Amino acid sequence: MYKFASANIPEVLKIDSVISAFRTTRDNDNDNGDGEVHGFQEFVYVEKGEINMLVDDEIYHLLPGQLILFPPHSFHSIATSHEAVINVVCFSTESPFMQRFKNNIITLNDRQAEDILHITALGKHIFTTPPRSVYDRGTLPREDIKDYELQRLANLIELFLFDLYESSTEASATVPASSINIANYHSDQLHRLTDFLRANLERNLTLEEISTGLQLSIPNLHRLCKKQCGCGPIAYFIALKIGEAKKMMRKTSLNFTQISEKLGFSSVNYFSKLFKKKTGMTPSEYAKSFYHK
Repeated sequence: MYKFASANIPEVLKIDSVISAFRTTRDNDNDNGDGEVHGFQEFVYVEKGEINMLVDDEIYHLLPGQLILFPPHSFHSIATSHEAVINVVCFSTESPFMQRFKNNIITLNDRQAEDILHITALGKHIFTTPPRSVYDRGTLPREDIKDYELQRLANLIELFLFDLYESSTEASATVPASSINIANYHSDQLHRLTDFLRANLERNLTLEEISTGLQLSIPNLHRLCKKQCGCGPIAYFIALKIGEAKKMMRKTSLNFTQISEKLGFSSVNYFSKLFKKKTGMTPSEYAKSFYHK
């Protein structure tokens, strides 16, 4: 009897569920309020136009052909000055492989762009919006969808991510988004606002104090934030605070009470409540998730 060699296949990445995959048009009239947070992976690809994405405490400017992928529990919002066409894919996975993509802007090649459009077109075929009396967000498969169609969609997302990682590593197409933020601010006023808010993270600023500090009227302040951040001024200020809190948890030995005091929160309980609202996790859960990686 022959003895055959074989290769055991490691499970590098497994998509556990697909929440949604869709193509949509965005403009300044349908930006998503004060942002959102959820416990699954998401990537956004800009097909046409330009967008600003606020992810935690950083603003990333994406041009046509660029994609950003951010991890679960990231507060995020989208702003557009003009009409933009974007493709969004949301899915859940526990695979550590996904950590390689955290908050990077990736420029896709033509084939990868076609793959994204194929994935979102398949998502449109597979999914339907469930009754909002049952589910707040997300999609469900249509009743006539076969199991293999769902598996094919998950496999296509997995293959796309493998290709994305391999090509961006070889061609150095992946750019740390934080390195290009300032250069891509389309508004000197937003730059001034960000600097002002970061310099006052220890305070509990009101809208009036922000307006006075920038010498900008409150209506203009709202318009600036909606156009450039996709959220209101106070929501942006809180996002900066929560982002700084995350950095303190990762890089310092301060406890939660000390962090809440340094960031101007009235109490550690209020800080914990707001942190969970903006990240979907308590400070303790976030700290555990970080140290377990």
